[in-house]
Amino acid sequence: MTGNTEITEIYATYVSALLHNEGTRQNANQIYLTISLSVVRIFGTKGGPI
Repeated sequence: MTGNTEITEIYATYVSALLHNEGTRQNANQIYLTISLSVVRIFGTKGGPI
C-alpha cells in the first residue's frame, strides 16, 4: 500500500506544479496581450509613424 501512497503523492505534486505553471503562463500571455493591444491602440489613434 505504501507504493500506491507514494505514487499518489508524486502525481498530486505533478498536477500541482502543472496547474501553477499554467497559471503563470496565462498571466504572462495576458500581460503580453495587454501591451500589444495598447501599442496597436496608440498607433491606430495617432496615425502611426508610417
